[in-house]
Amino acid sequence: MFHDPTVTQVALPAHLCPPVTGAASSKASPSAPAATAGAPAAELVRTSLSTVLEAVTEISKAAQEKAFPGVPAPVNVAVSKRDGDFQNNTAMALFGMLKASGNMPAAIKAPKDVAETLAAAMHECDTEGIFAKAEAAGGFVNIWLSKSWQAARVQDIVNHGVLPPPTEKKKAIVDFSSPNVAKEMHVGHLRSTIIGDTICRMLEFSGHEVERVNHVGDWGTQFGMLISHLKVGRHPEPDPRPNSNPDPDHARMWCVHVWRPLPATSTVRTPAMRCAHPAHTR
Repeated sequence: MFHDPTVTQVALPAHLCPPVTGAASSKASPSAPAATAGAPAAELVRTSLSTVLEAVTEISKAAQEKAFPGVPAPVNVAVSKRDGDFQNNTAMALFGMLKASGNMPAAIKAPKDVAETLAAAMHECDTEGIFAKAEAAGGFVNIWLSKSWQAARVQDIVNHGVLPPPTEKKKAIVDFSSPNVAKEMHVGHLRSTIIGDTICRMLEFSGHEVERVNHVGDWGTQFGMLISHLKVGRHPEPDPRPNSNPDPDHARMWCVHVWRPLPATSTVRTPAMRCAHPAHTR
C-alpha cells in the first residue's frame, strides 16, 4: 500500500463491508444514495493515522488556545513514566509568559492554577474520548488514556492495517549499497543494501516520492590499469644492454611477474616458461 497524503479517506469495496441492517440503515443520512436491498454499503476508511502522542499534543494545543488565547507558548507533551500515560509540561512556561506580558488573569496566582485551567480545557477539547482523566499536579497536567479508546484504536488497526501518519509529500533521495565494482563484495554491502531499501520502503509507505541511488564509482584507477594493459598487450621489452639492470631485487621482480610463453621454435624444454629479464635470458 502506498499512501497519498492528499487523500484522507477512501471507500472500501462493497464486498469488504458488512451489510446494513435494521437500525444501522435507519441512521443513514438522507443525502446519501439509497442502497439496493441486501447490498452492503461502502465504508469510508482512513489512509493515514496520527500517533497517540500527536493526538494528545493536538488536544493540548487546542486547549491552550481556548484557555489562554494569543499566548505563543510552545506546547510540550511527553510520555510519562510515573503518573499517567502522558504529561503536559506547558504550565510553567505559560505562567512565566503571562507574568512577563502583564496580562495575567485574576484567577491565576501560580503555575498550579495554569495547569488546572489547562486540564479543564483539555477535557472540553477531547471530542473523541481519548482521555480517561487529565488532572493538574503542581505545574504539570497528568493524562491517562481511555481503555475503551485504546481498544477501539487497536481494533481499527486490525480491520484496516497499519497506516502511516499524515505528512506532507516530499521527494527523498536515498544513496545506499554502492559497491566498488573493482573490489570484492563483503557483508557490509549486504547490510547497507538491506537497511537502505528498508528506508526507501518506509518513505514510500508514508507517501513520499523516493529515488534510489546506487553509486558504483571509484573505479577509475583500476579500470585505467586494465585498459592500459589491453592497449599495450604485454610488458615492454627489457633493456638489451649488458648490466643495464644490475639490481638483483629488480631481477627477482621480473622473475615473479613477467613470465612469457616460449616461442614455438625454442629448443628449451624445461621449464615451460622463461623469464624475460635480460640477466636471465643470456
